[in-house]
Amino acid sequence: MNNPRNKELLHSFVDALLADPPQSTVSSRGINDQLLNLASRLDETNRLIADSIKSSDRQFGEVKSQLDGINRRLGHVERRVGHIERRLGHIERRLGHIKRRLGHVERQVVNGNENSDLQFEDIRTRFGYYDRPSESRSLNSCAHVDEGVLHPLPVPTGQLPIEGVFPQTAFDFRRLETVEVENLLRLYELPVDDSAVVNHAELARHIGVRW
Repeated sequence: MNNPRNKELLHSFVDALLADPPQSTVSSRGINDQLLNLASRLDETNRLIADSIKSSDRQFGEVKSQLDGINRRLGHVERRVGHIERRLGHIERRLGHIKRRLGHVERQVVNGNENSDLQFEDIRTRFGYYDRPSESRSLNSCAHVDEGVLHPLPVPTGQLPIEGVFPQTAFDFRRLETVEVENLLRLYELPVDDSAVVNHAELARHIGVRW
């Protein structure tokens, strides 16, 4: 029962009492009992209301505490999200830098492949150049008799001497004139000495002929 309702009943009872006063002692005792009962009911109602208010206050405090905790956690989450966003921005910048580096590396690889092809071709040419002299010298070292055929060595440009310049046999080599020996030395870009004997020996060493 609520408090306003109790007050309304009390007022109605008092108004009725004043309008029609009790005529006997028994009626007065009955009225006192009713007043006491009403007062007791009012006290109980007030106590219940007070307990309800206290309970509501506790519940409100608990809800407020929970809301404060949620707000603190939301603040922490917001800070974490901000940190993550900054990290993502840093990662995106790093990825952009890496992509640019990869593009640069890819261009270098393409250019390197082109250069490598040229280098490999040059190496193959050089190997071919150095391989042929070795083979020719090996064959010429066996031409120790006059009829032994000589094999010309390529000049530094990779070409073979024109026909008739290089001696065909070991006998022809031994019969080369001083000027012919000097011309062959210059053709192979070898030093030319004042001594014809030294020049002949140098040419023999270069082409692999026993001298």
